[in-house]
Amino acid sequence: MKQNKTAVLTAVQTIEIQQTPMPEIKADEVLVQMEYCGVCGSDAEFFAHGCMGTNQVKFPFILGHEVSGIIAKVGENVTNVKEGQGVVIEPGIPCGHCEFCRQGRYNICASMRFMSAPPHNGLLSKYVAVPASTVSAIPEGVSTKTAALVEPLAVGMHAARLGDV
Repeated sequence: MKQNKTAVLTAVQTIEIQQTPMPEIKADEVLVQMEYCGVCGSDAEFFAHGCMGTNQVKFPFILGHEVSGIIAKVGENVTNVKEGQGVVIEPGIPCGHCEFCRQGRYNICASMRFMSAPPHNGLLSKYVAVPASTVSAIPEGVSTKTAALVEPLAVGMHAARLGDV
């Protein structure tokens, strides 16, 4: 079986590069070869203290959610992206069925699974399998390095809109 490299937070202030199994994808998932991963304030808190507020890490844990990469493989039902395409990954995985999700307000889904927020591992691996619905193609002319900034940029833009700045 082909191995994957993953940066694993094994204790407070300790990250180890470990060999992990290569992710398998389902029909509605994609395999992404990661290119860039930003370090969010939450990642820094989990690394430094093992927690952020009352949200406690259970070791081992994988950080990282500000990411970009290249599609390495697509599941049989995937039509929104193709192999070789650069993508960013939305770190929040909503249920897709609740009232908020049906209204397009998935960001307030009560069942949201947010990658790199305990208990959900993040994406700091060479390869990750994620739902195809969480990836967006990077426009031509935008590098994967620049695209890794999309998630923090979106957070800032949302805050500016809410604050009427």
